[in-house]
Amino acid sequence: MKLARDADVTDVFFGARYLRRFGNRWVVIVRGDYGFGDSEGALNLLARVGLRLAGPFGLQLGYRHAVIEFEQDVNGIPETTEISLSGP
Repeated sequence: MKLARDADVTDVFFGARYLRRFGNRWVVIVRGDYGFGDSEGALNLLARVGLRLAGPFGLQLGYRHAVIEFEQDVNGIPETTEISLSGP
């Protein structure tokens, strides 16, 4: 799908992070951010599980959910747009 409109949105974000290690190889990371400013609100949530392998290598599996909603004038008419992204 191609969107026919452009929009610039500038927000300030605040967030929290949590990291928990299990032994020397496993880690769980949870992150949450919320932004406001030009948008009506922007939310970013992320959860990951990581495994450290030999040397500098590792694997991570995660899931992200992000939502942003903003309003703009299109030909003098206010139009609200919501974008939602979710998945591994």
